[in-house]
Formats: sequence, C-alpha cells, structure tokens
Amino acid sequence: MLDIKLKISMKIIETALKLFKNPMLCFSGGKDSTLMLYLTAQVCKMKKLDMPLILVSDPFPILENYEFCIKTLKKFNIDKFIVFNNFIDEECLNNYIEKTHSCEKCCYYCKVRVLNKIIEKFNIDAVFVAVRWDEHEARSDDDYIRLVEKPKHYRVEPILHLTFMDVLQFYIENPQLLNPLYLKGYTSLGCEPCTKRTIDKTFTNINDYVMYIIQSQVKEREGRLQDKERIMERLRRLGYF
Repeated sequence: MLDIKLKISMKIIETALKLFKNPMLCFSGGKDSTLMLYLTAQVCKMKKLDMPLILVSDPFPILENYEFCIKTLKKFNIDKFIVFNNFIDEECLNNYIEKTHSCEKCCYYCKVRVLNKIIEKFNIDAVFVAVRWDEHEARSDDDYIRLVEKPKHYRVEPILHLTFMDVLQFYIENPQLLNPLYLKGYTSLGCEPCTKRTIDKTFTNINDYVMYIIQSQVKEREGRLQDKERIMERLRRLGYF
C-alpha cells in the first residue's frame, strides 16, 4: 500500500516539475520534507529532470537539524540551494517570538513574509511543501496543486495523502534517511524556539521508536508550540504552510 502511495506522490512531483518553469522545494530536515526531497530526487533521476531550487531549513533552526539538512543535500549531490536564515531581516528580528512573545507575529514576519520575498526575488512559480492531510485539520482540505495569490505562485503538496504511520513506515524501510533528532525524542521539527522533544527518552533504532509511538499513542505535533497549533488556520490564511 505504501508503495502505491509513494508512486502517486512521484507522479504529482513529475507533473509539477514538467508544468512549472522555476519551482522551489522547501526542505526543513523534518521527516516529511526529507521524504519529499528523496522522492523528488528519484523522479529527477528517472525522468532526467532538473532538481528544483532547494530552500533549506527554517528561519531559526535547531543547529543539529540544519547540519542534517546540509549533510543530506551532499548525500544527494544537490548543490543548488539557498538557506532560509540568510534572508532574515531587521523587521523579522523585531518580531521574533522571544522578543514579542507572539507566535502569530513571529510566524508571519519571520516565515511567511520572508518566504514571499524569496519567491519574488527568485521569480518562483511553484513551491513544493511537505504537508499532509492528517497532520493538522487546517490542512485537511488542501489540493495537491493550488494557487496562492500573494505573491502569485502555486503550492505543490505531493505527500498530502500519506499518514503519520505511512511516513514512519518509510523510515523503517529507509533508516539511513532519518534525521537523528527523531531518535532523540522528537516527532515534529520546526524552528528552535517553537519545538521541543515530545518523548522523554531516546532510541537506538527506528523500529523501537515507532513501537513506542504506537503503544503510547504519542501525538505527532505535541512537541510543537501549542499557541501556534491553535491559530494554524489563521496563519495559513496569511500564507503559512
């Protein structure tokens, strides 16, 4: 079943790569975006297509996560990338969550607004993002390819139909691609100030990690800042993923 779902994702990726002239893929180092990056690299290799520009990491990444991103790009021989943090400006820093204590301001000024500037600067016509229908109710009605008006571009979401357990199964089969932070107790990764460990223990392998999640009924996004989770719908109306 997972193989069929991954083939669907790869077909969406192939279609989008052929449809758009200047796409960009957001690679945060999380389990979902690493899976999307891997599938995109596979499609490009099989179909002899160019990899999209890669936007690496988050505005304020966990250092180990950023290092994983760079290591993974090298593993895939990808050298066409830009780093999100390099585009942070004064307005973003003035609205940083540890200064304003406002998740909404930080997400808008440091992520949405900066992302929009990147899209305009590089004339991006499509942005690949690794979100899933089951991840958050605010994403449950998304389409695989949808228009975003400001700035005008398309969002390509090729793994929408995968579930949390689908993604974990992928890493059981491909443990070499897993970000080591997950075995340290994380279940979802984002910016450093808004992300914490969900599980108060570490694991030596992906199988033990997944078994613990199943047996303990761990909620995937429990380790993310819950203020942000509560206003996700509003953030998405502003342009957030």
